[in-house]
Amino acid sequence: MIGQTLLHYRIIEKLGEGGMGVVYKARDLHLDRFVAVKILPPEVMSDPVRRRRFVLEAKAASALNHPGIIVIHDIDEARGVHFIAMEYLTGRTLEQVLKEGPMSLPRSLGYAARIAEALAAAHTAGIVHRDLKPSNVMVTWEDRVKVFDFGLAKLAAGTGGEAATTEEVTRTLVTSSGPGTVMGTLSYMSPEQARGEALDHRTDIFSLGVVAYHMVSGRLPFRGPNAVSVLEQILHAPAPPLRDACPGAPEEVEQTIDRAMAKDPGERFRDMHEMAAALRSLEEGAENPGAAVAGRKAGAPRAGRDRFPRRPALAACIALLALLFVSPFRARVGPEGPEVGVPSRIRMAILPLLNVGARPENQEIADGLVEVLAARFARIAQYHGNLSVISPADIRAEGITGAAEARRAFGVNLVLCGSVQVFGSLVRVTFYFADAVSLRQIGGGDFSASVFEMMGMDEEIFDRALAILGLEPKPEARRLAAAGRTRVSGAYALYLPAEGLLSRHDMPENLDRAIELFKKALAEDPRYALAHAGLGEAYYWKFKGSHDREWARLALASCEAAGGIDDRLAPVYITRSMLYTELEMPEQAVGELSAAIAIEPANADVYRELGRAYESLKKGGEAERAFRKAIELAPDSWSCHWELAVHLYRHSRYEDSAGEFLEVIRLFPNHFRAYSSLGGIRIHQGRFGEAEILLRKSLEIRSTMQAGVNLAAAYILQGRAAEAVPVLEQAARMKDATHQVWGNLGDACALTPGMEPKARPAYEKAAGLAAEYLELKPSDGAERATLAFYLVRLGERERALAEIGRALKTAPGDARVLFWAALVHEEAGERDRALELLSGAVAGGFSPAIVEATSDLAGLRRDPR
Repeated sequence: MIGQTLLHYRIIEKLGEGGMGVVYKARDLHLDRFVAVKILPPEVMSDPVRRRRFVLEAKAASALNHPGIIVIHDIDEARGVHFIAMEYLTGRTLEQVLKEGPMSLPRSLGYAARIAEALAAAHTAGIVHRDLKPSNVMVTWEDRVKVFDFGLAKLAAGTGGEAATTEEVTRTLVTSSGPGTVMGTLSYMSPEQARGEALDHRTDIFSLGVVAYHMVSGRLPFRGPNAVSVLEQILHAPAPPLRDACPGAPEEVEQTIDRAMAKDPGERFRDMHEMAAALRSLEEGAENPGAAVAGRKAGAPRAGRDRFPRRPALAACIALLALLFVSPFRARVGPEGPEVGVPSRIRMAILPLLNVGARPENQEIADGLVEVLAARFARIAQYHGNLSVISPADIRAEGITGAAEARRAFGVNLVLCGSVQVFGSLVRVTFYFADAVSLRQIGGGDFSASVFEMMGMDEEIFDRALAILGLEPKPEARRLAAAGRTRVSGAYALYLPAEGLLSRHDMPENLDRAIELFKKALAEDPRYALAHAGLGEAYYWKFKGSHDREWARLALASCEAAGGIDDRLAPVYITRSMLYTELEMPEQAVGELSAAIAIEPANADVYRELGRAYESLKKGGEAERAFRKAIELAPDSWSCHWELAVHLYRHSRYEDSAGEFLEVIRLFPNHFRAYSSLGGIRIHQGRFGEAEILLRKSLEIRSTMQAGVNLAAAYILQGRAAEAVPVLEQAARMKDATHQVWGNLGDACALTPGMEPKARPAYEKAAGLAAEYLELKPSDGAERATLAFYLVRLGERERALAEIGRALKTAPGDARVLFWAALVHEEAGERDRALELLSGAVAGGFSPAIVEATSDLAGLRRDPR
C-alpha cells in the first residue's frame, strides 16, 4: 500500500496492525494534513462478521465529538478497499507505556480520569465501548489521552443494552488460550460480558477499573496460566488487594478501583461521570498530598444519598406504590444552605443529563429538563451579576459531557451534572454540582416522581440548586420564572419531552415529534402559554428550513395565542421578531423586541436580536449600540461579542472586528468559526501568512466549508490558485455547498493552467445558488452583487449590469457592493465607471490589500487615473 492513493489520501508508511485492520500514516491531499488510515486486510474482506465490525467501529466513533476520543474524518471505499480516515496522532499506546512498569500515582489517576471523561461522552451518546483495554488507548507525546477502536461498540438498545454474543466471547477465549499467551481483551472483560449477558455502560466501568489497577500496580488483577483460569477469576474471585501489589497506594485509591471492579454492576459507580469525578479528586490528592480528598473516601458512597438499588425492578415497584399513596413528588437532598466550595463569581454549564438505559423517549425527558433548568438559570442570571450560564446549545455543539471539557472550552468554574432513569412509570433524577477545576462534588439531590406527576420537579430541582449556590432570586425573577406555566400534570408531562426535542431542531424528525407533543399538551390544557410558545418556535424552525409561508402563519398564530394568555413571556416576542426578520419585515421585528425589553430589560439575548433587526434596517449606529448593550449585560457571552464582530466586519472596521473575534476566542478557545472569521479579516488586511495560520487552526479544530473557502481565497489572492482548486473541490462536494464555494472554484479554475474548462460549470452553479437565495432574500445587496459578478463571468453582460444596478440601489453605501460593482463594470469594459466605483469602495473602508491582490483588477490598477 505504501505510495498508493486512496481517493485523496496518499499512503506514506505503516503504523501498526491488529485483528481488525492495518493502520497507515497518510496525507490528505485536499487539506494538506496527515491522517491515519485504517484498512480492512483483503484476506478478511470475505468475512461478513469482521467487515460488519469494521463499519460499526467507524459509525460508532464518528458519532462522537470529544477531545479524549480519536476524531473520525471519513469512511469510504476505493478500488474495493474499505478504509477509515482518522485523526493522526504521534505517541504510543497505553499498552506500550505499561510495558515500562508501574506509573506514578498522579499520572495513573490522571490517565484514568481522562479515559473516564471520554467514555462518559460516549455513554451519553448511547455508545458503550465494550472493548476497553490499554491497546485501545493512545498517549500522545503531549501527554494527551485518546480512546479509539470502537470495533466492539454497540449503540445501546433498550434498558439493558445489548448482550455480548457467544461468538464474541468464544473468539476471545480461542485466540487467548495458548500457554503463556497474554490475555489481551479477556483480562479486561467484565463478568457480565464474559457470561454473554446484556451489557450497559457499567461494563466499561469494570474494564476501566482493571486498566486503572494495571496502571497503578504495573500488573493485571486477574491472571492465570490460561484463558479458562483468567475467566474463572473474573467471574468469581476478588481482585488481589491493590496495596499488596502497590504498597504505597492510598486506601481511597484502592476503594475506588475495587468499586469499579465490583462483580455486581449495581455496586459499581452509577455512571462514568461519577467515576471520573472520583478519579479527578484522587488525582488532585495525589499531586497535593496535604489536601483533603473531598472530605471523604473517594470510592465510598456519600452520606445522605441513597444509591441505585441492586434490584431496580423491585425497588421501582415499591417506590411507585409509595408515590401513589403518599405523595406525587418526593425528593432526597442534602443539608440546606450554600455549600462550601461554591465560587463567589459563578460561570456555570449544565451538562447533558445521562440517560440511564439509553431509551430514546427518556432522552427527550433528559434534554427537556436541561432546557427548562437552563432557561430558569438564565433568567436568574439577569438579576445576579455574579452568575453566568453557558447555553445548552453551545454545550451540545461541542459534544461536551464532562466538567474538564466544559472548563477547557468555556472557562466555566462550576458544572451541574446528573442522570435520568425511568423504571416503568417512575422517573428518577439525580443531580449534583461539581467544581470544574478540582472536579469535587459540591452538593446535589435525588428526586423521584411518577411520569404523570412530574409537574414541579424542575422547580424543586431548581430551588435546591439555588440553595446550594446560596442564591436568593429577586421577586421579579420569581414572577418571570412562573410565567406561562400549567397546573395540569398531563400537559406538563407532554411539554417537557417536547422541549427536549425542540432543543435539537436541526433534525426534522425531532421538530415533527415536538409539534405533535406540544399539540397534545395543549389538548390537555388549552391555556398552557408555554406550550403555545414552544409550538410557535417549532413552527418557526419549520419555516426557516423550508421557507413555506404557511409555517410562518402558524408560528405567528401560536405566538399570538401564548401572548394572549400571558404577556410576560419575552421568548414569545423574540420568536416573533425572528419570524419578522426572516420575512424581511425588520420594523415589526424592532417593535417586538422593544416589547420584550419592557418585560426583561436585562436580557442580553433581546438586545442581540435587536442589533440584528437594526442591521436589516441599515441602521448601523443603532445596531452597534444594541450589540454593545448586549455585551454590557452579558460580558462573558461569546455570542454577543460574535454579533458585534460580524457587524464591525460588514462595516469594514477590520481591526475593531478582529478585537471582538479575539474576545470570542478568549471566552471559547476552540471556536473554529472565530478562527476562520479572524483569518478572513487578516486576508482583508493583507496579512496572508497570519491568515493561513488562523485558518489551519480552524480546520485543525474542525474541518468546515467556510474555513476551507477562506484558505482557498488566501491562496488565490497570493497567486497560488492551483493550491486552492483541491480545497474548493472538496468543499463543493458537501451537500450544503454555497454559491461562494462554487464562485471561488470558478475563479481558481480560471486562473489555473489546464483547469480553465472547469470554470464555466462552477460559475453556472454559483449563479444558480445565488439566484435561489435571492428569491428568499431579495433585499440582500451584497449577495446580488456577487450574482452579478458570476453573470458577467458567464458572458451575460446586460443581465449582470442590471443586477449590479439593483444591488447598488439596495445597498448604496456598502463598500462590498461597490467593490463587486467595480469588478462587474471592469469585466463589462466600462473602465471609467469601474474606477469610480472602486474609489468609492476604498473610501468606504474596503480592503486596499484585496484590491491590490485581485488579478481581475490588474488592468485597472495600471490605469494612470
